[in-house]
Amino acid sequence: MKIVLLSMLFVYGAVAQTNPTIVVKKTDQPITIDGSLGETAWKFADSVTLKECSSGSPPVQSTTAKVLWDAQNLYVAVIAYDKDIWATITAHDGNLYTEEASELFIDPDGDGKNYFEYEVNCRNATLDIFMPAPWSTGATGNLGWESPGSAFKTVAHGTINNPNDVDTMLVIEEKIPFADLKTSSYTAQAPKDGTHYSANIYRIDGRQTKEMSCFSPVGGNPPDFHTPSKFGIFLFSDSLARNPTAARLPRHAGNASAVRLSATYNKCAGEIAVQYTLLTPEPVSAALYDFRGDCIAKTHGAAAQSAGLTLSVPVSISCGTYFCWFFASGASATVPVIVNR
Repeated sequence: MKIVLLSMLFVYGAVAQTNPTIVVKKTDQPITIDGSLGETAWKFADSVTLKECSSGSPPVQSTTAKVLWDAQNLYVAVIAYDKDIWATITAHDGNLYTEEASELFIDPDGDGKNYFEYEVNCRNATLDIFMPAPWSTGATGNLGWESPGSAFKTVAHGTINNPNDVDTMLVIEEKIPFADLKTSSYTAQAPKDGTHYSANIYRIDGRQTKEMSCFSPVGGNPPDFHTPSKFGIFLFSDSLARNPTAARLPRHAGNASAVRLSATYNKCAGEIAVQYTLLTPEPVSAALYDFRGDCIAKTHGAAAQSAGLTLSVPVSISCGTYFCWFFASGASATVPVIVNR
């Protein structure tokens, strides 16, 4: 997982989960649900490649998903490569899952019950349903539940329902208002920096032979999408989805720039690799300091314009929040910092 840190923003690393995690970065620009993914924030949003739901292996036709959020909404983009795009259902709340469709499951508090299911197909038909508990418990889904503020748009790059030509892909853009994640007996809490929702993204692909892929494989043959214990994690971060080189670090005495790195780890030891880029043609000195103030790595030398210098520093860390300081001195250094864990 790669997390971009900007000046004085705290971000989160791995959470104490074995299921996969995607960081949901914040957008400070409006997102138009038109299926174009034209906003700059989508370019810098974190993404995942879906895996086959039962085995976790790569599917025949690949799918990429991206996520963003703002104070009101969760945004999801799905890019599904598809040589034969098809679906026949056009009615709202139809059985979209019997054909090709994209599905989103959200369990805001991660308790394995009271979760929300959204589906959409290439014909822009939608389904929304509230599940008080998984089907396997004997629970009945509430198909009468509606998400009035949600919005979906699918754009087919090809021709729908024509098996005689070769299509390219289906692009899906979704908006899920946090205010809609409620029923008469349950209200989800809107996220803030550091909140994590349990969630999964699914794709059903194919005509006669169905291929099912997902963000977090659920196992089983056939796979049971309604397995909340196998859902992945949406980790909400205040880090903005934008080009990190656009950020300027504060100036400090000694003609230098500094940034504090912060991340939370569930592993107690290992190597932290810090990669940084100095956008200056001038000689630059850089150092990495741990939370005690001890220098643990230095690098010196001239940096060509847009050159990338890398520090890979083995550090024994304690469980919980680990932080260190990155300090670079140069006449006009812009220092976006990426921490790989």
